[in-house]
Amino acid sequence: AFGGRLTVPDKDTFIFAEPNRPVEKYLYRYNIEYIQDCLAAREQLDIQKYL
Repeated sequence: AFGGRLTVPDKDTFIFAEPNRPVEKYLYRYNIEYIQDCLAAREQLDIQKYL
């Protein structure tokens, strides 16, 4: 966010990265289709269908 305020994430908030954490340390990789489908549906879908 540019110029925004940071707050505690809502339960429906997607968090894609953690500050200062190397990329190779992430345990999960997101399928771009999952993200696109969630945005199109305007809700969090079942990620198990995309693994």
